[in-house]
Amino acid sequence: MKHKYLINLLDPADYLSVSQMFNPETGALEEDQRIISLPEGPHLMFDFVDTIMYGTARYHEHSVGWETFFITTGCCDLTVRGKTCRLVPGDIIHVQPWMGHQMSFPEPTVYRGIFHDINMSGTLKNLAYIREVNPKQLEGLASFQRYLLRADNIIRETPVSVRVDKSEVPEVRTPDRPLGVYELEGVTMKQYTGRWENNGLTELWKAEMEDGFTVEFFEDNPNTDIFYIIDGEVRFKVAGEEFTATHDCLVKIPPYAPRSFTAKGKAIMFDLAGLTHWLDLLEDYTSIKTNDPARLEDKDAMAALKEKYNCQVASFGIMK
Repeated sequence: MKHKYLINLLDPADYLSVSQMFNPETGALEEDQRIISLPEGPHLMFDFVDTIMYGTARYHEHSVGWETFFITTGCCDLTVRGKTCRLVPGDIIHVQPWMGHQMSFPEPTVYRGIFHDINMSGTLKNLAYIREVNPKQLEGLASFQRYLLRADNIIRETPVSVRVDKSEVPEVRTPDRPLGVYELEGVTMKQYTGRWENNGLTELWKAEMEDGFTVEFFEDNPNTDIFYIIDGEVRFKVAGEEFTATHDCLVKIPPYAPRSFTAKGKAIMFDLAGLTHWLDLLEDYTSIKTNDPARLEDKDAMAALKEKYNCQVASFGIMK
């Protein structure tokens, strides 16, 4: 049964469209792209592309846009500022504007990305359309690079680099090196990108949930949520519909749709939308808990704290 809020990243029926990128000189396939979620709003939020990468993506940069990539299978050699490091499944890359970067893939690699302030899905759809109606526009390296430049993909010269450990490359976020960790009832929250490095719009958090961990949201929640499940099972209730999301699934929920979820066994998922100011909220909550714990019993004070940081969680904890 198809659920309109559940996206199985392994099911072609859930792809909005597909696109491919070929090496303009050899004709070899370099990127096999599946467009999963289209950009929305003035900052082109929630743009998600699932890609199988082959070979090498040229050294390039963008004048706008923020990109966060998940290495899911295979491996990647990332080059940034003259340093090259090897990435493996579980590693994350976060790229900001004017940051030259090159990715080389020694083997086919599943490489999932979420973007904002850059229309990545639109660029890929245009590429597929040109290839369909007038492929001569993409023949030869010069023509192909002209298209990429129009799409704000600024091709650079091949970088000279030295191989280093990925701990020396701050654009790499590894599972064991989160920016921050907060322990709450039934869940460990780990931060991997900050609002300060996302144009002030979003931040990336991973929730490591215990069996029975449940979150109930306010019914008038105005946020779009995108959850990326990487381990275990999570049971969702969205606008009267119930379904289970597992490994390799996204759950995308539009504004004002009532929602809740429960971890069935231990489960891990990312908050990809990142609209809640989680870091500010958790820092302030920790401060209050330490310095003035009586305020935690003040419902009005806690409601004001949630509203201040766009937190739409009505309640959470282990379901009894």
